[in-house]
Amino acid sequence: MRYWSRWFIEQDGLPWWFPAVLESRDTVGIMPMEFPFLGMVTAGSFFFGPFWGKTVIHLLHLSLMTGLIYANYRVWKGKKILGFDGSLMVLLSGCFSFGAPFFAKFIPDPFAMLLVLWACGLSWEKRSFLGFVLAALGLLMKPPTVTTFAIFLLHPLPWRAIRSNLFLFVGTISIAVLYYKGVNPYIDHFREIPPLFATEFRDPLVSFLQFFSSPMKLLKLLNDHAFFPWGLTIGLLSLPFLISQSHSKFYQAGLVFLLQVVFIGILDGDHAFVHFYYFIGSVPICSLLFLYCWQHVRLKILAAALPIFFLGHSLELVSQDLRGIWKKDSSAQLFKECKEMRQKNPQLPWGKGQVFRAYPEEYPFLGFCFGEREGSEKASYGFYFLGQQIPQSCQVIDQSSHLLIAYCDKA
Repeated sequence: MRYWSRWFIEQDGLPWWFPAVLESRDTVGIMPMEFPFLGMVTAGSFFFGPFWGKTVIHLLHLSLMTGLIYANYRVWKGKKILGFDGSLMVLLSGCFSFGAPFFAKFIPDPFAMLLVLWACGLSWEKRSFLGFVLAALGLLMKPPTVTTFAIFLLHPLPWRAIRSNLFLFVGTISIAVLYYKGVNPYIDHFREIPPLFATEFRDPLVSFLQFFSSPMKLLKLLNDHAFFPWGLTIGLLSLPFLISQSHSKFYQAGLVFLLQVVFIGILDGDHAFVHFYYFIGSVPICSLLFLYCWQHVRLKILAAALPIFFLGHSLELVSQDLRGIWKKDSSAQLFKECKEMRQKNPQLPWGKGQVFRAYPEEYPFLGFCFGEREGSEKASYGFYFLGQQIPQSCQVIDQSSHLLIAYCDKA
């Protein structure tokens, strides 16, 4: 939304590609952040306004994600990995493990992971310039998706594949490092408000100690998110078939997964337990481990239960995302109220790039809802949630079931 505003409404004189935030306060709101590819690609959706623009963006995002799944399916089909056709891994990767809660959410992590996975598929048998471009874009959007490259350790000839793709690994990682260590500090020179995004690199040793000093959080991460809430149970029931030398491929994949987890721990410390989507690069490996267990498990009842568990939890996650549609205080209802209040108060400076007053929010929901910048301390108008204390110099001019608009005396 802010890109739409900067490109077509505001005239700040700064480079068009500079990322900025809606909660800009009385500044331009330039803010260094992760490479905002999704923001730029979908910004045009706000031609339809904030109410319909949000809907168009979600449809566009789902189309892009579905397209990436299909592209990966085509690229990986016919490539054998851990004894399975790569296309099976791709089909699970869109809705399994760490990726399940985020496929339909507008965040860059699953999008970036699928870009890197696509690049790996293109480069599986020979070097690919398109793969280089896709991987570079994915790592720019989300550096932790670099763990997706670990899929090459399961190649039939892993060291030959790694040597063949050294340029892919070194080149794309270098581009990401250049952006976060070079471009972001440059953008930061134009920032006038406290930073909202943590894009700096952390001390690896400190992060490592933080991550492994919380064993229960780590256990919960593996049980609840890597393999869904039954991860440990399924693992214990599967042990009888795992204790065999013939399953060395399974051990190999398990070791690769553990290396990915340790790497993210070193990269982000205990912060990774809060934002567990940083582990999304492990989804292809987790999918392969699940498929392997399912194929080789000796207990027929467990073999039948695995897909039921998987499908049940996937539907549970989907229902959580859809639940807000019929709740009266859902974001859908609030967006309708924002739309109606804009129409009822045409005298306000809607769509002019001005900043409105608003109660400080961790995320600028009302700015998104009304389609305006927020956080001013001297603007004539402001929007608030009903029940919030408004400044003494302001008086309510309109209100709905959940929101209100106020006029404020600048003096």
